Amino acid sequence: MCGVVAILRLGERPLPEASALERMGAALAHRGPDDWGAYADPHVLLGATRLALVGVEGGAQPHRGARPGTVAVVNGEIYDHVALRAELDRPLDDPCDTAVVPHLYDAHGEDFVARLHGMFAIALWDAAERRLLLARDRLGIKPLFVAQTRDFLVVASEAKAIFASGLVRAAIDRDALDDLFSFGYPFPPRSMFEGVRALRPGHVALAQPGAALAERAYASLPLVPKGAHRRGSVETIAGELREVLREAVRDHLMGDVELGAMVSGGLDSSAIAALAREVRGRPLDAFSLAFAGPMRERFDESRHAAEVAARLGARAELVTLSEASAARLPEMIWALELPLIVPGAIGGLALAEAERARGRFAVLSGDGADELLGGYDVFKAARLRRGLGALGLEGAASTLIGLAARASGQPRGLGRAIAPRASRRAVEARWGIAPPWLGAWQLLDVRRERLLAPDGRRVRPILEPPEGFAAALPPDHARLDPLDAEIGLELRTRLPAWILVISDRSSMAHGVEVRVPFLDERVVEHALAIPPAMKMQGLREKAVLRRAVADLLPPAITRRKKQPFATPIAPWFFSEGAPPFVDEALSERAVRDLGLFDPREVAALRAELAAAPPTHVDHLRRELVLSLVLGTQLLARQHTRGLDVPPARFAPKR
Repeated sequence: MCGVVAILRLGERPLPEASALERMGAALAHRGPDDWGAYADPHVLLGATRLALVGVEGGAQPHRGARPGTVAVVNGEIYDHVALRAELDRPLDDPCDTAVVPHLYDAHGEDFVARLHGMFAIALWDAAERRLLLARDRLGIKPLFVAQTRDFLVVASEAKAIFASGLVRAAIDRDALDDLFSFGYPFPPRSMFEGVRALRPGHVALAQPGAALAERAYASLPLVPKGAHRRGSVETIAGELREVLREAVRDHLMGDVELGAMVSGGLDSSAIAALAREVRGRPLDAFSLAFAGPMRERFDESRHAAEVAARLGARAELVTLSEASAARLPEMIWALELPLIVPGAIGGLALAEAERARGRFAVLSGDGADELLGGYDVFKAARLRRGLGALGLEGAASTLIGLAARASGQPRGLGRAIAPRASRRAVEARWGIAPPWLGAWQLLDVRRERLLAPDGRRVRPILEPPEGFAAALPPDHARLDPLDAEIGLELRTRLPAWILVISDRSSMAHGVEVRVPFLDERVVEHALAIPPAMKMQGLREKAVLRRAVADLLPPAITRRKKQPFATPIAPWFFSEGAPPFVDEALSERAVRDLGLFDPREVAALRAELAAAPPTHVDHLRRELVLSLVLGTQLLARQHTRGLDVPPARFAPKR
């Protein structure tokens, strides 16, 4: 596991001094605190920081191919590297899994990427062709960003390393703000920064001096048309899912270090931990979060995690969050380079810190199951609306959803706030598909256009699709079951742009790798072929997964309704005792200085939040919007003003 950086010369201007690459590497020392290596020729600079997990005694990067001019830097894990080695003409001395990459390129050209089974981001230089190849794994588990100037293409695992080169200036992308205050994340491939974009998952890009960056897909989601799903009983299909998951977990346990497991007490992470125990014959240490203070009852799941650890015989490591954890928000923003509606990644930072302290430099998690199997409440709400719509009762769905929300302790007025502002048919005509999160996006529509336009610019309305949305739709989505179409959209957008950002960045900020067996390509292919009625039985989510691991976990865990992980917002950041940086970042002076928000609207939101009853949706909506305002202010201050930057935890290697 590493951080990768590269600078390609596009024109006549010579490359910058090697110190520019070293600054980029230093900005990613947290992703690879064990080593640093670099390569230079007149056209390109490549560098990599290393977290040594596989082939610890080898693995020095950049990796060299059989031909002298093939050089690669790689972030990730290649789980089938042993089989790939056997295909090569000569044995490799380096035991590191990523060492196979340049040799496979020499043997197969750019098509080698499709042969890789794993999670990865790659920058590979072919000196003979004077060509830089960039590649990212199929689902975007590992990040890779690019920025192009007139003279250079700058590449890195995180945007902060691009800015460290001194070749690209950091500025917040105002279109990304429109996305952030609707979806909750910049719509891919946008990042939060002007001119910095992510390489799309499942894509390769080729860059050469004097030519434009050419990007193409090498893989696509194996979505299954209606009527072509797997056949068999629930027991049979659940058993098949368990077997393919077990094999994925076996591969993800690869390494020369002891691994751990992130166990929330929910179904997904518990299933992975249980399968790891079955594969190994002994449990992984289980790392879980708890909450202290007045928010404990609302947010704490530690008793469920403890029940899982006891069932597996695992040593339980409990990490406790409290009001004092709010002070870590600037660290979270710096790590993620992304404001969050709910700053739950503070918990991810705390877990990674504990995991590294225990010597667990890689951990397994349950990320991806909800996206793959339709586990979120929005999928249930969409199914309810479709069913009622078929009966001519679409308008009743909002009432029923509101009643269900109240019964589960959600704020008053939630059903009304997320009620669709247009019929399903009208939404589909505009978007091409009815996005399941559309109702949730409407929660952020509070003073939005005035808030985001202090200079009077046009703000994209929430009900208007962003540029590029049509390209993100699953191909032939009309031929898919509606649940599968929604899952396909989720896997192409929210998963790589939000879920995996949180997972990768919060862990790597402390030099810990998160592995995600649910997103193994074999599991993805298998799960997408499961009949929708087995993914969701009625309104019971992930029914087939519950059946698959029923004998491995306590019944209370397999029967649990999903509880999304969250942390307090208003009690931590907008109440008495909030960290000092909150008032500083949201002051009229600071807001006006950055020019991203209207200071009057920010002040009005804070006043309205203080006045709204905590049990009403008006309170929820304003704390969500203010969470994004605060996070964006911190992000901009960090990268454009050098303020609120947390101290580095790892010294760069030289």
